[in-house]
Amino acid sequence: ELYGAITNAGRIQLTDATYLRCFGSSGQGKVINLPGGLVDIQADAHIYGAGQGPNEMVSNQGTIRKSGGTGTSYIYPLLYNSGTLDAQTGTLLIAGGDGAGIFKSEPGATLNFGNSYTVDGGGLITGTGTNLLAGSITINGVISNLTWTSGNLYGNPTVLSNGTLVVSGPGAYHEIYGVATNAGTIRLMDTAILRCYANGGPGQLINLPGGLVDIHDDGQIARA
Repeated sequence: ELYGAITNAGRIQLTDATYLRCFGSSGQGKVINLPGGLVDIQADAHIYGAGQGPNEMVSNQGTIRKSGGTGTSYIYPLLYNSGTLDAQTGTLLIAGGDGAGIFKSEPGATLNFGNSYTVDGGGLITGTGTNLLAGSITINGVISNLTWTSGNLYGNPTVLSNGTLVVSGPGAYHEIYGVATNAGTIRLMDTAILRCYANGGPGQLINLPGGLVDIHDDGQIARA
């Protein structure tokens, strides 16, 4: 258990399915990963919190990667990412926070955004693995590769010209509360329903010249 703030300019390795717990009730419980610093999750290990609010957090200005294990590794404290988050194997799940850094998955790996995360303007969701949105999050950055299976999308995301947003989930509603701009490909799969929801925001889909909205399997674009 970590009761203070540890600052890393070198390498922190998590091995053997260990738990590094940021504990905020009697201290700060913070991991600060500086530019050039590496937090290397080499097994199905976790960075946990104790549920003590904003005193428990991970600030990543360097690189956090999951390089080992075929299961799931969790980052439960608030994650502020201005560096690179890299899922190389298995699943890396982040529970909350925000950042304008790089969020990347490698082939065969999954980066799961969980619920309530915010990708700020300047942030990039990329890689050739699976970047999974299965909850309600805010994206103001750009998308190169994202699979959206459930939940609501807030903010003003942009799909890059060479990017793909896959919307899947049989008969499930996927609601846009902001303005989603597409310069690449939005692909509706599995009879998914993409709903522009103006009650809590603009609820707009803007398909730019060269952009493609590809409706598979009797998918729908609906309004609220």
